[in-house]
This record gives sequence, C-alpha cells and structure tokens, in this order.
Amino acid sequence: MDKPASIHYRCPRCGGHAITEVVEKTGEAGGVLPGLSCPTCAFSYPGGGAPVDASRPVTGCAVCGGREFYAQQDFNRKLGLIIVTGTGFAAFVVMVLAGHLWGLAVLGLVTIIDALLYRRLGVVSVCYLCQSVYRGFPLNGEHQGFYLGNEERFKALRQAWLRSLPI
Repeated sequence: MDKPASIHYRCPRCGGHAITEVVEKTGEAGGVLPGLSCPTCAFSYPGGGAPVDASRPVTGCAVCGGREFYAQQDFNRKLGLIIVTGTGFAAFVVMVLAGHLWGLAVLGLVTIIDALLYRRLGVVSVCYLCQSVYRGFPLNGEHQGFYLGNEERFKALRQAWLRSLPI
C-alpha cells in the first residue's frame, strides 16, 4: 500500500473533518483503537468503537462501532458531480455549435478518460451509520456497493446515534 491506512470522519459538534492514521498491530491478535478526536474543537468520541488493524480488512467501525459498510471508488463525490455537470454542458455547447456528432465525440472521450481513471482508483470502505471512510485497508469481500435500502434504514439510526453523543 502506498499510503498509510487512515480513517476519515466528520465531527458531530463542529462539522469539521478529521483524519486519523492507523498503525499495523504486530505480533498480537486484535487491533488498535485509535484516539479519535476533532482537531478543530477537540471533541472526543466515546469509547464505543471497534478496534482496527491496518493489516486486516475493516469489520467494525472505530468511530461508532457499526458493523455494516459499503465499498466505493476512492473519488471525491463533489468533484465527480462537477465533472459530470461540466461535461454535459460542454457536450451541449459543442452539439449546438459544431453538430451532434462532435458533441457525442466529447461524451465518448470523457467516458474513455473516466474508465481509465476508474481502473486506477482504489476502493474504500464506508460505514453506513457514521459515514466514516476507511482508506488503505485490505479489501473486505463482504462490503458490497452502496444500497439505498440500507441507507434509508440507517438514517434514523444515524440520528439516534448522533443524539446519544455527549456533544
């Protein structure tokens, strides 16, 4: 792995983002429970999380203790939305100014670039409950793609979990 394993999570108090690197546990079974706190407001998560080990796939969330995750490509969602919107607008303008075939050529070119980029990106695990992102860990075969049914189920659970935190 090129980058060290890390957990990216959002502070429930100030809304800031935090990154905690996770070290590999050597010689013992189990994992490490990293100290998770917000660098902006110093909020510390209560000790309900699961230990993690950088050399093993993620099975439990160190932030909330959740056990259900989904896997996704490691790409910034906002940037992806900007690219899709910009490509659609550019293709429309090219279609109006130069013709439909040139507009379709723009879409085809961006599709090829997207496919090449998709193959180079890593996969991250995301906790359904707290939305923490686990980068640099070995892949867990049990983590499937995002499922909207699970997200709907976890919305209420997420709100209850946030209310239970000592904010």
